[in-house]
Amino acid sequence: ASLTSAVAELVGQLGLHDKEAMLCERLAELEHKERKRSTHVSIGVAHLRRGNAFLAQGACKDAAQAFKLAGKNFGPNPTLLIEAKLGQGRSLVGQGDLDIAEKVYQKTLTTLATLAKLKQLSPDAVGPVHVARAHLMAARGEYDEAFGELQVAEKLLLAFDGKGDESPNLASVRAARADVLLRRAQALERLKDPTARELVNDAYHEANAAAEVLHKVCGERAKETATAFSVKAKVLVRQGKYRDAEEPAAKACACIADTRAAAAARATYAAALEGLGRTGDASAERRKATDALRAGQGGADMVDLLLAEAEALKKQKLGERAAEAAAEAVRAALDPR
Repeated sequence: ASLTSAVAELVGQLGLHDKEAMLCERLAELEHKERKRSTHVSIGVAHLRRGNAFLAQGACKDAAQAFKLAGKNFGPNPTLLIEAKLGQGRSLVGQGDLDIAEKVYQKTLTTLATLAKLKQLSPDAVGPVHVARAHLMAARGEYDEAFGELQVAEKLLLAFDGKGDESPNLASVRAARADVLLRRAQALERLKDPTARELVNDAYHEANAAAEVLHKVCGERAKETATAFSVKAKVLVRQGKYRDAEEPAAKACACIADTRAAAAARATYAAALEGLGRTGDASAERRKATDALRAGQGGADMVDLLLAEAEALKKQKLGERAAEAAAEAVRAALDPR
């Protein structure tokens, strides 16, 4: 089991997430056979690693099942339980099952509230679940509810975290708020609402503050820092500041392992490059993103990327290639995955 675990970690670092998932499945089997010498928690950890490997590929359905199995073994360990339930929720959102993801988050909050009353975990430990719910609600267009969830998370962290302005958890909440502000601004722009610009400016201040703190506290290559860089780059692209967006977008692309999140970061990077007139480089980034998504789950993210590529090719007066990209976007939209 120890050898299998070490090899799984190595292939994961190399980005071979399909092999990592297979090895983690084998690890779970070995831990199950050795239960007398092992624990339910070690079995759960194997499934948790397997879920993360699937999610990194964009295989959301397999990831959700692996995280669900992990959660069943984490009853006595609230920290690992939270990680499993967050992974399950993200996987369900990734495959479009928003209602089921909402039920997972609600049930998790109820369980964690009980554990907090029993003094088995700090009340602020539920913060990441509220942040996850905020992203889900923003995806539904329920922006006021999303801001409410982020406010709950922020209050808990301010009361119990004790790290003040340099709290990485608090900075992650600010990055999430920036993302929700940007989503709301995009919705208002479609309605020709002039207040959209103010929300984009607010989103920039939140994303910039979050990126600075996370870069200082967690380091440039941390997942949380990369996420903040990605949000900051999206806001800068929305403001038309393509040169400023290039650096944070490139950093996000270099550090995000999750296929869907990395594809979104590459789409932002491509938009920045497009704005700078580097159409060839932009197309190359979109191709990297679509290739990764095609190998995983495809879906709406790939449709958006292909449509952006079709529009870029059309502007270059490459009509035949633009039509091919648009046709591939249609096929991706019809793909049941």
